[in-house]
Amino acid sequence: PEGALVVVVLGVGGDGHIASLFPVHSVIHATTNFLHITQSAGLSGERVTVTMETINRSRVVVVMVVGGEEKRGVAARVVKYARSGVRPGSDDSLPVLNVRGTERTIYFVQSDLL
Repeated sequence: PEGALVVVVLGVGGDGHIASLFPVHSVIHATTNFLHITQSAGLSGERVTVTMETINRSRVVVVMVVGGEEKRGVAARVVKYARSGVRPGSDDSLPVLNVRGTERTIYFVQSDLL
């Protein structure tokens, strides 16, 4: 699509957030704006991000789940959905499961988290 990003590379937080799109936050469903300023409980200040719609219009989305023990549960769910090819229609509790590139989605998961 015109104006779409070619490649988006996303890290994943221990709560499953990506691009400052946090679980159960209203901005996850934003459709009209490219950029949003968001706030989430437990974080100080504001963040600038793109919407889920912008991410999902991208040709290729790369998702990287790396880090400590706090990401083990997220890693397991990402691998489960990546292998099955089936995504929930909208899982606000784990935003990473809602991303998909228009041509390809690639997952990198740190092996010791599995």
